[in-house]
Amino acid sequence: MDEDQKARDVEAYMALRLSEMRQAAGWSFTKLAEKMENVGCPIDRSSLQKIENGKPRRKITVNELVAFSMVFDAPIATFLDIENDDEQDWLIRALEQSERLASIAIQARKDYSASVERLKEIVDSDPKFKARIQERFAKNLYAEIPFFELFTDDAFIEATVSGNALLTTAYDVLGGETGPLDDHPLKRKIDRSEDGE
Repeated sequence: MDEDQKARDVEAYMALRLSEMRQAAGWSFTKLAEKMENVGCPIDRSSLQKIENGKPRRKITVNELVAFSMVFDAPIATFLDIENDDEQDWLIRALEQSERLASIAIQARKDYSASVERLKEIVDSDPKFKARIQERFAKNLYAEIPFFELFTDDAFIEATVSGNALLTTAYDVLGGETGPLDDHPLKRKIDRSEDGE
């Protein structure tokens, strides 16, 4: 395709898009002319008709293209039938990177699940180890959220646990059996300080 043909195709596409967008907005040529004037690019109704329906079509100037973009609140690319190879290449690279990250995440979830299952077996057979994990969970929970919210908002605690790797891991290894948080030494220390000890 020669350059003149490409230019004609782009001009035809611009006219088609302009017509589609004007009609979708429910605007007459007169209304669109008013909107164009409001953004500082006066163009009369008959010129708009010639852009859309003229034989040959009236060409759109760069200033008019920018004004159409403003009037319809749409990117300039909306009016152009141009494939941007650089942008497409970038998007494909971004997709490929996302695919690689998804693959890593899937493998990490499998590895995590296998590790947690091994640790659960140990927790089930070793009460001392279970107590250590419960202590670790409580310590990290108290470090993560303010004490006064600890027992008043279960949804907040659940959100905190799910957003913290240390808490999530301990919770998963314990199968949700986090132990008696009321007996945690930090809570006892806070209780004593509140009692004036």
